[in-house]
Amino acid sequence: MAQKRIGDILVEQQVITNLQLKQAIKQKKEDERLGETLVRMGMVNESQILKALEASTGIQRISLTTYKFDDHVFEYVDEEFCRRNTIIPLSVD
Repeated sequence: MAQKRIGDILVEQQVITNLQLKQAIKQKKEDERLGETLVRMGMVNESQILKALEASTGIQRISLTTYKFDDHVFEYVDEEFCRRNTIIPLSVD
């Protein structure tokens, strides 16, 4: 299944309009992601971007400040592997 583009999701969610999306695309800097452009322009906030990313990827976000980690997870996954691949194992099923 193809991922929807974040701009299209924000329009579908009625967070921004098609006109705002077109303006942001024109204002987007070469090294900038569209979500960063939209935040910089004051059209959306970070929370709205995170919700759109969640919808785009199908991956539910969690708060790491309140999440109860499984202490045994590092018995199965090497810490260096996690650091190298920028992942955080949460639990073992």
